[in-house]
Amino acid sequence: MDAGLAHELGVSGRSPWQLLDGADGDLTTHRLLYAETVDGVSCFVATWSP
Repeated sequence: MDAGLAHELGVSGRSPWQLLDGADGDLTTHRLLYAETVDGVSCFVATWSP
């Protein structure tokens, strides 16, 4: 994951995201269901499925 892109998208703590991306194995469908930042706190809801 590119650090500049992570900053542009408002993604902080990109190391855990990289770990999750590498650990998904055969899970090929990724859907971001919800993303919002309120008072500096980012919340995401996503699914991973085969």
